[in-house]
Amino acid sequence: METAFHLIGVFRYVHSFDVRPMIRRAIGRLRNADADITEVLHGSAIAFAIKILAAGSAFAMNVVIARLLGAEEAGLFFLSYTIILISAAVGRLGLDNTFVRFIAAHHATNEWDQIRGLYLTGIRWSVVASVIIAILLFLSSNFLAAKVFKQAAFADVMRIMAIGIPLMALSTLHANALQGIKKIPQSIIVLSVAAPVAMLVLTFLIYPRVAVTGGALFVGATGLALSLGVYWWLRVPSLTATTPIPVDRASIIASCFPLLWVVILNQTVMWSSQIMLAAWTSSADVAVFNAAQRTAMLTSFILVAVNSIAAPKFSAMYRTGRLEEMRRIAVAATRLMMLFGLAPLALMLALPELILLLFGPEFTAGASALRILSIGQFINLATGSVGFLLSMTGHEKLLRNNVLIAAAVTIALGLILIPSHGIYGAAIATACGIALQNLLCVWQVRRVHGVNTLTIWR
Repeated sequence: METAFHLIGVFRYVHSFDVRPMIRRAIGRLRNADADITEVLHGSAIAFAIKILAAGSAFAMNVVIARLLGAEEAGLFFLSYTIILISAAVGRLGLDNTFVRFIAAHHATNEWDQIRGLYLTGIRWSVVASVIIAILLFLSSNFLAAKVFKQAAFADVMRIMAIGIPLMALSTLHANALQGIKKIPQSIIVLSVAAPVAMLVLTFLIYPRVAVTGGALFVGATGLALSLGVYWWLRVPSLTATTPIPVDRASIIASCFPLLWVVILNQTVMWSSQIMLAAWTSSADVAVFNAAQRTAMLTSFILVAVNSIAAPKFSAMYRTGRLEEMRRIAVAATRLMMLFGLAPLALMLALPELILLLFGPEFTAGASALRILSIGQFINLATGSVGFLLSMTGHEKLLRNNVLIAAAVTIALGLILIPSHGIYGAAIATACGIALQNLLCVWQVRRVHGVNTLTIWR
């Protein structure tokens, strides 16, 4: 009942924002948009609706896990989950954006044999890499629990959740492949909806009270997401009716190897502060920081929705020489994201304690962290699709260099601030890393493509 009153309070606060003047101005600017921008707007609206479901289910999953497990056990679960996220990202070998970029380019010219050849090669590589990583993490769980995090209970949670590394890596790659052939709703469901919804259902059925049980439910939910991705991919008639041709492995490696470093470094920017926090503080502090960080990420959920449409178009337009249209879409997409990101930002800046109270009374200690992290996520949103503008147009190395600088700054700030300032220091390190990464990408996009995504008033 107490939680229901808090939800009503949040809803009333959001409802008090009058966004109608902003929406009217945005519609006026976009009314005469060309077909490409219209496609982005229409596709983004569909993706936006699905992404609301994804963001809501993921947030609800975090709240339910935190309330059922309590801060200590939830901290063990979320720490293990963060390590699984990083491990699965490494197991994808940088093929995330490579799949989107090359599959979208081949899809634009109906080269289905090339698409199938790329898919089969990439999936084989990822299976081998992610299984090896899972085995290594499984075997090293006792060492990590005893020497790094100094929490014996962590080992059991890590061992069960390590099984999910190949499942998460492959489900994400199937979502990327579906995105490349413009199956956007299916892509977002596989990437962001299926696992948290399944986790919620399983949680209400089994009612876990320890992190190990939560880890087992996570593995089952991730397996369901992978099953959906495989099912939708195999239902594409043009794929099953073609014979795969060998891909140019050198070109794939040239694309995915820099992107592998981008993925690793991007995960470092996002999650290194949480891991350092676990090494220096308690699992309860990790749970509080995780609640603040994942809540702040709701600010940028529209970014995923817009990028799911814009990223394949960037690749196709760059390949066919439609550079001016690509620039227009980049600015229009940024304008759209800014429009929908202001209200969540205002809510998190004004009522952080009320939002975090949904997780439980002990989680309100992360209010200041939520404010800081939400600003960092809003900068991520306000800079637009700059990372994809680089990775979809053959400038993976520039993106890698930007993320390398941001990762180094994040780690340095974490090492300086977390031992003395705990959650507050972790939030500053993470927010600064996210902001720096995206602002560097804005500069690089302006330099190589001649467009400044921040000039949304033009």
